[in-house]
Amino acid sequence: IGLLVLAVVGIYVSFSNKTDTTLSKSQIKEQSEQVLNKYMVKPGVSVKVTNVTDQGSVYKLDTEANGQKQPLYITKDGKKIILEIIDIDELKKLKEQADNAAEKKDTPTNVTKTDKPKVELFVMSYCPYGTQFEKGFLPVINKLGNKIDSKIKFVNYAMHGKKELDENTRQYCIEKNQPKKSNSYLSCFLEKGDFDSCLSKNNIDTKTLNSCMQETDTQFNITKEFNNKDHWLNGRYPVYKINDDLNKKYGVGGSPTLVINGAKVQPNGRDSNSILKSICSAFTNPPAVCKENISSKQPTAGFGYKNTAGSETASCGA
Repeated sequence: IGLLVLAVVGIYVSFSNKTDTTLSKSQIKEQSEQVLNKYMVKPGVSVKVTNVTDQGSVYKLDTEANGQKQPLYITKDGKKIILEIIDIDELKKLKEQADNAAEKKDTPTNVTKTDKPKVELFVMSYCPYGTQFEKGFLPVINKLGNKIDSKIKFVNYAMHGKKELDENTRQYCIEKNQPKKSNSYLSCFLEKGDFDSCLSKNNIDTKTLNSCMQETDTQFNITKEFNNKDHWLNGRYPVYKINDDLNKKYGVGGSPTLVINGAKVQPNGRDSNSILKSICSAFTNPPAVCKENISSKQPTAGFGYKNTAGSETASCGA
């Protein structure tokens, strides 16, 4: 508060022993100046009350110290000093401006609107920020259902070892051959990263799954590329080619990357409500579900659902 030193924000200062008495402007000027200089400024600083204005229920004090000006307010009985008066109408206006700014941020300006938006989320299955986004994403795609064309896809390299290549392929094959169980499996996996338990809980046909994983490994040379470090990205990360063409088309650089109707989109947050707004803004005619309020709690990065904290922008990327 400029040169004023206050022990507690919103401090109350008593200027008079009288009760329920309205002091004159001159009385207020004299007494407030004395108290400000005695109790509320640094040593060596001199405060002057240059003007007192009647504001209706309070007096406004125009103060000056070492060339710095600062308004204060005081009750007319001289008992309480008020650091700042906040206009409620101004607060409403600021809130509306903030809400409008958030709405604009949630709305991707470069996305073509369609009757059935195509939604693609690119992740690495063990990236803590990819899993964070997925925890906000799953409730949204479950709510929108067949109103959107939604798929989780994979970044074309891995940063978390062979287990990530295997889990990417596992999720790819579950979606390919047992799509009705895909979201439920992923929701389970995001809790602890225990794929064995989640396969069992969701009654995944492991024979079909293992066959698909072997075929996919051969088709995209997943293990072969893993064993050939000369082909690794920047010599550090094994490549993963399942969605390589789309990665190149959209310019996917890391996990998570959200693409709506062919355009990369950054929602206002990784909570379900922010993701819903981003997707709904891509409808030609948004369905009624877009007006519903869903969770705006920020998911944790990594596995687990207990806490609600984490970065809104961090990602796994080379």
